[in-house]
Amino acid sequence: MKTEKNKKVFQIFLGIIIGSFVISLAAFIVHSPKVRRVCLYNSYDSDKICSEVRYFPRMNKNQAVTAFVEDLLLGPFTNRYKSIFSKETKLEFCFSRKKTLYVGLSAEALKTDNEVTDIRQGVSLIRKNIVKNFTYFNKICIFIDGVEVSGE
Repeated sequence: MKTEKNKKVFQIFLGIIIGSFVISLAAFIVHSPKVRRVCLYNSYDSDKICSEVRYFPRMNKNQAVTAFVEDLLLGPFTNRYKSIFSKETKLEFCFSRKKTLYVGLSAEALKTDNEVTDIRQGVSLIRKNIVKNFTYFNKICIFIDGVEVSGE
């Protein structure tokens, strides 16, 4: 009789522990402080486009896009991927109007060497990165030194 009561108490205790774990996990997933973003870069070894996963804090739409593009311009973590533009490239502006995103890059984006992607491919890759991570933009206008450029 006593062992049956002990089993029932143990089952209730175990149910409470499992229930609190499930509730905590669900709350963490729903209110996660970070957002997962995928960054695409060209490989040194081949013509493949490779990806890196990065986590960003939650922000409003414009802040999130600006932070993402600035992070892309810093370059890849992996040393086997090419930077999209030269390391000196700065983000001059990044804002949206309705469903159009405007991104302005400094003149240093025009510098090319073996360690960076071709300019047209770089512009195309910036667009791919933004479209993949921010689906609410219909049009992306990229400017280098004040002049609008188009990708491939």
